[in-house]
Amino acid sequence: MPRSLWLLVIGMAVNVTGSSFLWPLNAIYIHEHLGKSLSIAGVVLMINAGATVIGNLFGGTLFDKIGGYKSILLGAGITVAAITGLTLWHSFLPYAIFLAIMGFGSGIIFPSMYAMAGTVWKAGGRRAFNALYVAQNLGVALGASLGGIVASYSFQLIFSANTLMYFLFLFIAVFGYRNIQT
Repeated sequence: MPRSLWLLVIGMAVNVTGSSFLWPLNAIYIHEHLGKSLSIAGVVLMINAGATVIGNLFGGTLFDKIGGYKSILLGAGITVAAITGLTLWHSFLPYAIFLAIMGFGSGIIFPSMYAMAGTVWKAGGRRAFNALYVAQNLGVALGASLGGIVASYSFQLIFSANTLMYFLFLFIAVFGYRNIQT
């Protein structure tokens, strides 16, 4: 595997680990800490998922127009801003809005990562995409597991850990993906 694909794989694992800190805990947080019903929590999570789909569509278009590097930086920047907002404001409406923005931003990242993987290892065929898929699964397992452990201490730490992971991903993207030709 080319070095640039390894950077994409590592970035994908870090990105998804950060996202997965919150995934299993969102409904609990909205219900237990923000005092909303589980139905409302489901609606908020549906909006987050819908924003992710819109971000995916937008990200694919951006990849074609401005390239993978800039698309990933834009998506990561939006996501970092939103997760920073989640870390600072802890009432229902800001939480729901920032969660939707976070879905949109992270949605921009994924199509660009996959498109870049296909361009950096054309001879690898589907193996480039499989490598990113494995990295995603690793990130989901790590993030969800670590999220539960961190949440047992404090929900505030979940947001801080998530923010830290996104800043780490942004660092990897800025310095690792700059010279990847798409």
